[in-house]
Amino acid sequence: MIRLKKFKIYFAPILFWTILLSGSLSHKVVAQSKPKNIQTSTEELNQMYSKCVDSFGHGINNGVVAFCSDKVITEAKTTINSKLLEAEEKITPKNAFLLTKGQFLESQSLWEKYMKSQCILQTKLIGMAMEGYCPMKKYLQRNKELDFLLYRKGEF
Repeated sequence: MIRLKKFKIYFAPILFWTILLSGSLSHKVVAQSKPKNIQTSTEELNQMYSKCVDSFGHGINNGVVAFCSDKVITEAKTTINSKLLEAEEKITPKNAFLLTKGQFLESQSLWEKYMKSQCILQTKLIGMAMEGYCPMKKYLQRNKELDFLLYRKGEF
């Protein structure tokens, strides 16, 4: 009976990593490298997850969700950081009365705290798949918000 308990304890993490690694190792995912100064558009970020999931070919599982959402999050963070730097550069002495340097960075910090707490709640209430999917959706939404603020395009 003791052996059975040990099996139950170690089986879940082993199964998770087996699924994740077997899918990612047998799957040919080639990261498309872009020059660092070129941002990924919000539309490209929206399509990246679907393409990743579709490219696995077999059914979707928590490992696929985690793998694909992590790829999108990484790209979305890079794009957000570029947009925040761009916003800081747009502040000149002429328009500094409207916005101070650091307000975009402060808003990003507050947004990240909000996003993390919301995703913790969603993960607890909905399930483990939300651990990666929720932040991905929040980062995509944040990109739309920054597009609206910086370029006055799109809606959020």
